[in-house]
Amino acid sequence: MQSITPTAAILPPPNQINTIIFDLGKVVFDYDFERVFTQWQQLTGIKITYTPEFETILFKFEAGQLTPTQFKKQVALLMQLKRPIDATRFWQAWNDIYLNIYPDIDKLLTQLSKNFRMVALTNTNAVHTPYWQQKYTQALSVFEHIFCSFKLKAIKPEPVVFNTVLNYLQQPPDKVLFLDDNPKNTSGATALGLHTYLVKNANLLTQVFTTAGYIK
Repeated sequence: MQSITPTAAILPPPNQINTIIFDLGKVVFDYDFERVFTQWQQLTGIKITYTPEFETILFKFEAGQLTPTQFKKQVALLMQLKRPIDATRFWQAWNDIYLNIYPDIDKLLTQLSKNFRMVALTNTNAVHTPYWQQKYTQALSVFEHIFCSFKLKAIKPEPVVFNTVLNYLQQPPDKVLFLDDNPKNTSGATALGLHTYLVKNANLLTQVFTTAGYIK
């Protein structure tokens, strides 16, 4: 089968960029939300899926508007549970969504960090963050700073999130490249003047950056 070469035409020339902002989930490492839903169902006997109602609760948690205790309570209400969920097993399932980092992503990040400032920007919550920080310590060590939505009190693609990062970087947006797997997030960044790349297949990122001349 003939391999498909990803186009790098949408990446700006590397001499125009001095900073790269990486999303984390589905860009640096993989995750699967179905794992937590399966385990919660095994724990409670009640089926739960990624519905708009669950997403609303999740986004509030990621925006720092809910504490872990409040999030757990909201999930229990959504599932219409008649008895409390065991907290330890609830959070173990919650953290079990994380899979492996993508092949060679740690090498790619190291290569890019030799010529570009590297930061990460992720929508995440107070429980997931220490878990993935420990699980992916080596790969994440190249980032100068990791911006977490629950600490910013807002989630991508809200403009305040990107502006906070730009203020930290002290760089004009046209010197910054932002990578994310969610088109709403890349569109939000584009509207503020950042260069963006929509990650559809994280396994191709090394090839994309090589083709565009960012690494050799």
